[in-house]
Amino acid sequence: KTISKLIEIGVLCNNSELKYKDNEWTVDGEVTEGALVVLAAKAGIKKEELHQRHKRIKEHPFDPSRKLMSTVHVVEDRKIAYVKGAPERVLERCSYYFTQGKVKKLDAATKEKIMNKNSEFASSGLRVLALAFKEVKGDHHDINEVESNLCFVGLVSIRDPPQESVKESIEKCKMAGIKVVMITGDSEPTARAISQELGILTKDSHSITGPELDSMDDEEFLKVVENITVYARVTPEHKLRIVNAFQAKGHIVAMTGDGVNDAPALKKADIGVAMGMKGTEVAKEAAEIVLKDDNFTTIVKAVEEGRNIYSNIRRFIYYLLVGNISEVIVLVLAVLIGAPLPLTALMYLFLNLVTSDFPAIGLALEKVNPRIMRQKPRDPQEGILSDYIMLKIAQLIPLVVLGTLTTFMWFLLMKKTPLPEAQTAAFVTLIMFELFHAYNARSLQESVFSIGIFSNKYLNIGVLASFLATLTLLYFPPAARVFGVVPLNTSEWISITLMAASILFFMEIEKVVVSSEIKERKKLELYPTRED
Repeated sequence: KTISKLIEIGVLCNNSELKYKDNEWTVDGEVTEGALVVLAAKAGIKKEELHQRHKRIKEHPFDPSRKLMSTVHVVEDRKIAYVKGAPERVLERCSYYFTQGKVKKLDAATKEKIMNKNSEFASSGLRVLALAFKEVKGDHHDINEVESNLCFVGLVSIRDPPQESVKESIEKCKMAGIKVVMITGDSEPTARAISQELGILTKDSHSITGPELDSMDDEEFLKVVENITVYARVTPEHKLRIVNAFQAKGHIVAMTGDGVNDAPALKKADIGVAMGMKGTEVAKEAAEIVLKDDNFTTIVKAVEEGRNIYSNIRRFIYYLLVGNISEVIVLVLAVLIGAPLPLTALMYLFLNLVTSDFPAIGLALEKVNPRIMRQKPRDPQEGILSDYIMLKIAQLIPLVVLGTLTTFMWFLLMKKTPLPEAQTAAFVTLIMFELFHAYNARSLQESVFSIGIFSNKYLNIGVLASFLATLTLLYFPPAARVFGVVPLNTSEWISITLMAASILFFMEIEKVVVSSEIKERKKLELYPTRED
């Protein structure tokens, strides 16, 4: 009788439903309530039949502060209240307990025995609910009347094991310099057990409950907030306070939430993440991101993809700036020294509209670097071009400018070639510099040969397209006449290619030096140096 009573309360004080759709059973509603409905179904108890015999006339919804939900039903002209919630909150409102079909007075010894069993369940990582009932003699709209002098029926423990992918994602976050904090309404033993399983709570971190947080003033909390990774029995107000504390410490905070009361914390966080499947519209409106699948792993994948997109934008800009600035300086220096123009206007047009764009598109489609989630988070105040990238640009521009002008002057003065041929040589040299530099731009620290020179097919297609376009321009007479270029012989191609390849050799040598420094630094640091 006690088990049947327990299951009935779990079904009646419940807003979830079990539905059969597409040849499978699914829960429509909150997961914990769904588990109670599934329990009833397995016991052969149908929710619809129960509700026909127990007509609901009032609901006092779950509230994060009191951590209870109660419903009032009419049963044979009597008003019966059914209550479920956190064991400690239910028990403190109970004066009786139900056993073997009888109601008995709840004494301190029995209450202690129940709480010990609750602690045992919670320490195993189980979510525990207490269920109770009473006959309501007074006003059923009065929540204090409904939720006092209850009769305790039993505990229900629910296992909601985290997916293996979640543990892996949390480990990724740690490597990426992202601190994961668990904030839950569950009891502290349950929260500690699950967080230890996931690797959130370690020997160097601590857990705290909502009431303990209430006992601290803001100054005290700020001193310890960075050492706490698990918050149990919290309310939405606590979430807002936690966000404020981390932001006061200078952290960028992302907060997840699904309820109406989570909206202030979602709004205050730098990145509010609402649940798309079970989240309320208010939470979704307050958030910047809505998760369609309510999966933590999706957040980590989004971080990884976001880092890669940002990194690709930097590669793209780094590549284009070296080429474009070099083109301008070549022209300016030629004018300053009184030399003929190394390139014509049409050559500049071809450089910027054809040969530069194809490799740049390939760089923008670079695959995710496996190291990207092993780097420190970027300083939000840092510009799209870091000081390190600007240094690389400053190093490479003189090499491109000097190589292009040297080729031009060599053909014009030493080989005594006509101006169109010298301009063609400078034009091809600049193109080849940019094509070789495209492979440099894939990584500022890793050798293109260790990454795999053929691993970015889009870049290879882009480089090949630019090179074929250049050959067409030189060896297709109508195009050559329009652009004022002349064909180059094999020896000239070899000398120009070797000249332009110097940009790749220079950066490869530097990467070897930088990589050796990183290896030494990794012995002292948690994270490798950033790619930028």
